[in-house]
Amino acid sequence: MKQSGVKETKQNDIDIHCRKRTDPDKITSTDPDQITSTVTDKDQIIKTDPDKITSTDPDKITSTNPYQITSTDPDKITSTDPDQITSTVTDKDQIIKTDPDKITSTDHDKITSTDPDQITSKVTDKDQIIKTDPDKITSTDPDQITSTDKDQIIKTDPDKINSSDPDKITSTDQEQITSTDADQITSTDQDQITSTNPDKITSTDPYQITSTDPDQFTSTDKD
Repeated sequence: MKQSGVKETKQNDIDIHCRKRTDPDKITSTDPDQITSTVTDKDQIIKTDPDKITSTDPDKITSTNPYQITSTDPDKITSTDPDQITSTVTDKDQIIKTDPDKITSTDHDKITSTDPDQITSKVTDKDQIIKTDPDKITSTDPDQITSTDKDQIIKTDPDKINSSDPDKITSTDQEQITSTDADQITSTDQDQITSTNPDKITSTDPYQITSTDPDQFTSTDKD
């Protein structure tokens, strides 16, 4: 009898330890080595100091100091100081970082950062890249790029570029370029170029060139 009771207790313990939850409401832990979950609907993974968090489709991942957060399709990733965040989010998602070493994404709606080394994005439709002090911003077709102190803005087809002190602005097809103190503005087909003191303005077919004190005007076909 006693031996049978021991066997039942061991089996119950095994059943409890082997029990798996495929759809928990919340997972909370203070210091595990790894958390793996396939939660897909209105679930959260909350970690204060994990070594690694891996999930395929959570709604939200929140961590204060993880080494790495990896996810293939999250709605939002928020972290204050991780070494790296990698995501392949493709529609109406955000990556928000305060001081990351690198943020890489292929197609998201918005990237916001205060001081990263580099932001690279291939956004193609109605997206924004907003940076306060980046070293380089590269994009193929965003609606707007705004920066206060950057080394270079390279755009192939933007609607508008605004900058207060860039070294160079290059664009092939834009409606307006506005700058207060640029070394060079180059464009092949724009509606208007406005500058207060540029060293050189070059354009092949603009409708209007306006400047108060430029060193040189060069154009082949202007009104």
